[in-house]
Amino acid sequence: TGYGELAWTLRKDERVTVMERTNALYCDPPAGGVDLVTIDVAWTPQELSVPAAFKWLRPSRGDEEPWPGPCVVSLLKPHYEQQKLQKLQKNLRGRKGGRKPIGLLSDEQVHDICANICQRLSSCGAEVLAITRSPLRGKGGNAELLMLIVPSRGLGLPTMEVAEKSLVDEADCEQ
Repeated sequence: TGYGELAWTLRKDERVTVMERTNALYCDPPAGGVDLVTIDVAWTPQELSVPAAFKWLRPSRGDEEPWPGPCVVSLLKPHYEQQKLQKLQKNLRGRKGGRKPIGLLSDEQVHDICANICQRLSSCGAEVLAITRSPLRGKGGNAELLMLIVPSRGLGLPTMEVAEKSLVDEADCEQ
């Protein structure tokens, strides 16, 4: 539902369909599907966004398909995922949750949130093939991660192993 964020060069590209102010969770995919869906959401949980994005992917051609085939690249914002988890925990205890900043997350917190999201995505029929830190920092200087995701088909690493590998060389991305 966002708008005004797309780079002008992409906005003008005839291969790009701009769908601002559209809730992609409830939008019909194009006939034949697409090769790549990118996700950059804040308050919408990954486990809702990724399955919706899968509906947009074209059917895979199996073994004839170059790796990774139709896929999703999603920007994981651990600080937002943590806030959603805290809100849920507060609501379960009978207190209202809010969208208050939680401060800078530690590397350990980022790792734990990432592993949790990978497991939740796995239960939604998603397979996380790779994770890397974004070179850009998010809200309040928090780390953000890019995830390469496909519908489950037995190609990826176990979700915990992917999450472990994602933070191994984090010093390379620190700026």
